[in-house]
Amino acid sequence: MTRAKRLFAAITALCVLGSAAVLLTRRETPVSLYAEMTAAAQQMEQCLSAIAAEKETRAIAIDPEDDPLHTGVIGSEYSPVTTTLGSLPAKRTSATLSMAALCVVLLDEMGVQAGDSVGACFSGSFPGLCVALLCACDALGVDVRYTASVGSSSYGGNQTQLCTPEMLWLLYRQGLISAPPFAVTPGGDNDRLENTGAAVFADEQAEAMIGRIRAAGMNYTVPETYTQSLSLREDGYGDIGAFISIGGHIAAMGLDGYGYELGYGVLQQDSAALTGDSGLLARYLARGTPALSLINIEALCGRYGLQFDPAAQSVPGEGGLYYRSEYLKPLLYPLLLAAAALLLLLWRETHTKQDHAMRGIRPLLDACCGEADKERRLSLVYSAWRIARQNGGPALEDILGQAQAARLRAAAETVRRRDADGSAAPAGIPDAIPDEVLDLLARYLRAGHIR
Repeated sequence: MTRAKRLFAAITALCVLGSAAVLLTRRETPVSLYAEMTAAAQQMEQCLSAIAAEKETRAIAIDPEDDPLHTGVIGSEYSPVTTTLGSLPAKRTSATLSMAALCVVLLDEMGVQAGDSVGACFSGSFPGLCVALLCACDALGVDVRYTASVGSSSYGGNQTQLCTPEMLWLLYRQGLISAPPFAVTPGGDNDRLENTGAAVFADEQAEAMIGRIRAAGMNYTVPETYTQSLSLREDGYGDIGAFISIGGHIAAMGLDGYGYELGYGVLQQDSAALTGDSGLLARYLARGTPALSLINIEALCGRYGLQFDPAAQSVPGEGGLYYRSEYLKPLLYPLLLAAAALLLLLWRETHTKQDHAMRGIRPLLDACCGEADKERRLSLVYSAWRIARQNGGPALEDILGQAQAARLRAAAETVRRRDADGSAAPAGIPDAIPDEVLDLLARYLRAGHIR
């Protein structure tokens, strides 16, 4: 084994050793917000238990197939207040406890801190996410002012026996969350339930639900116009440091639907011109207010490394979201230095070898320049190429092409055999090689093209 190969083997061994060291010394360290994230998830666990218990009290069945985690916040496929089709896996995922921890992370990414005030617009489609956000705000000590709507896509808070606003009011009355909705609106098209299933199902169910909401003391308001729907919320929020939208409420997304184009998660500042159809997401971003849009749950999970539609409920304080990977750097530094030193030696070894090769090639090329005998020039150039080839240089075909390389090799080998056995070379052999070909090969070799 050559010295260069031994150096290469040593570098490979060090790389393998370094990779093993990385794996063996990696340790998981809690993130800085671990306590708040865990507290939010634990609070959400209590909230879901309370909602599930209330459904049992009201004899509202919890479907074991639709809601295998028994969260209590998964609704029906259709109901009088169902607005649009919804994704059941997304609804189930939004009811996992890791969502509360994720909301802590997202609020922190927006720069929200303890004592800040935020405004939120909840559709009824993701009661699990609504609970998660409220628990995150409590864990961080954030004042949240929000509205909730009764309209919901399928499998959301669309059961008229216990809709999303009623769930949140229940949690507030039981002391499980710190803030109730300051207003409840119908939701759906124009925030007036204009696209719900009331035309198919009995209207009495929806009317009974609205009667309970009002009787409980909630501020149920039916906006007469889209502008009134916006004003109701902006006036109720007051001076806020961030805005949050959960689901696709028309007041947040806008009559033009531009809110969907802004993306999901923590949104980037947007400079698009506002119109009368613009929603709250676009309006607050235009003012420079941080905004968060909780839609596209599967993509959101992918971005933060959370499992989508898991088979088991997440455990507070456990999982990759709560930890970051750290490595014992003092152990890695010597390995990196040793690998760098060996790379330097390999580089010097390779270049030393090339220098030796060039020292053997240059005299041949120098002699070739002053040689008038074409046969002698052919032998000198060909010998120089053979030295270069032995030291990692290119094949003759790579320099001259297949045809010229074949002719030059045949001529040079013929001359070499004649010199070896004293036989006579066929006439005209050197002349078959054009001078330009010999000059090209000589220039190439003089340039030092050796790997």
